Amino acid sequence: MNGSRLGLLAVVLGASAVLGGCGGDGSRGVTPGAPDSVAGTTYVVTAVTEAGRPRDLVPGTEVRLRFEGERLVATAGCNTMGGRYRLAGTQLTVEDLAMTEMGCDQARMDQDSWLAGLLNGPVELVTGDHPALTSGDTILSLADRRVVSPDLPIAGPWWQLETLSGGEVSSSVPAGVVAYLRVRGSDVEVYDGCNGGSGPVQVDGSQLVFGDRSTTLRLCVGPEGDVADAVAAVLSGRVTFRIEERTLALTHGDRTLGFRAVDRRPAHD
Repeated sequence: MNGSRLGLLAVVLGASAVLGGCGGDGSRGVTPGAPDSVAGTTYVVTAVTEAGRPRDLVPGTEVRLRFEGERLVATAGCNTMGGRYRLAGTQLTVEDLAMTEMGCDQARMDQDSWLAGLLNGPVELVTGDHPALTSGDTILSLADRRVVSPDLPIAGPWWQLETLSGGEVSSSVPAGVVAYLRVRGSDVEVYDGCNGGSGPVQVDGSQLVFGDRSTTLRLCVGPEGDVADAVAAVLSGRVTFRIEERTLALTHGDRTLGFRAVDRRPAHD
């Protein structure tokens, strides 16, 4: 990490430590933890003004503020930053702000630094119909992520497999291997990277219940076989699913398959 990045983090962390010392044990009306008004909420920045003038974000990026438990996690296009937050009325304070150290192009690195600077000190957070975060003469207009980018339904989209997880080990789908599924009513179509088939499925709350599927019978070896085995280990019986925007996670025991929605049936051999 270069000197300027180290300097930024030192300033942010140092200032946050001072702010944290002022709050004490939560007296003076400060409520620690996750207030009901923002707990579990992710805000997307829809517009930025500085001294009354619009500020454009780096093309292809967006700024997000996610309130997870007692922490605020923010992204601005490259790295992830976060820290414990406190909200007293509309005054939001982030303590011990820290940032990952992934290298990106200079424009996105600068945007990271800009957002970290805004969060380096108390800011005003207004919720309700027109949420906004204000720091000095900078105003970030916000929108609930669920409105800007709602979660997709389980039925309808083509879900292409991207990641495989088992125990503490996670990996991406090997290059050149394509696997996917699609739920349509009470049926599911599955291509496991080697063979394809369909069968019954029931949506039960946050779970899918798979019945027996008919399938082709190609011999699966190498990376295709490994993916097919991983898919078979999860897509059987009762499986828990979780959707966030365009991503789907299917979990059975200690194994999880991670999918992303695509606009059409993925092509494969």
